[in-house]
Amino acid sequence: MRYRVSIRQNALCYLACGLMLLAAVLRLCHFLPRWAETEPFILATQLFLPLLAAIVYCYGALAQGGKRFLITDLGVFLGVVFFMAKAQGFASAWHTVLCTLLYLLVFILYTITSLGVWGSLLPLKLVFGLPLLFHIAQDIFFPEPGFREAPLPELSVLCIMGGLLLATFAMELKEINRNNN
Repeated sequence: MRYRVSIRQNALCYLACGLMLLAAVLRLCHFLPRWAETEPFILATQLFLPLLAAIVYCYGALAQGGKRFLITDLGVFLGVVFFMAKAQGFASAWHTVLCTLLYLLVFILYTITSLGVWGSLLPLKLVFGLPLLFHIAQDIFFPEPGFREAPLPELSVLCIMGGLLLATFAMELKEINRNNN
């Protein structure tokens, strides 16, 4: 059974895109003052990649009333590459491996859902919502030492995760009639 996936143009969609763009602004605010002393690779992976991911995702969600929804796959792919690059700086190899696998799972689930192969939005909601809740709890109760000195990158990550979660609530699945294919 196949499904047509679209994103409804409603408050959740607009809020999701707003959070994505806020994430981009937070990254800009963090990196622009540090531009001269930041390595080009860090700028490419930690600034430009998430900026491009946010812009592409918002374009796909909003263009032609959400009819260009499949373009969001590219935004999610760019975001996954960003998160995988970010994971390379984790202190623990296990943490890096587990997060990399989670990011790949996110991309696979998002892609098979957006292509209409997977007929439920629940796995996407869980894969976006549970890590978001974990990160919020971690930032409140067990903040990383760097969070206090430079909170904008982590707040940006929370905005990206929240935007993706809200976007799943704006998504709509419709069963495709087999006789019309």
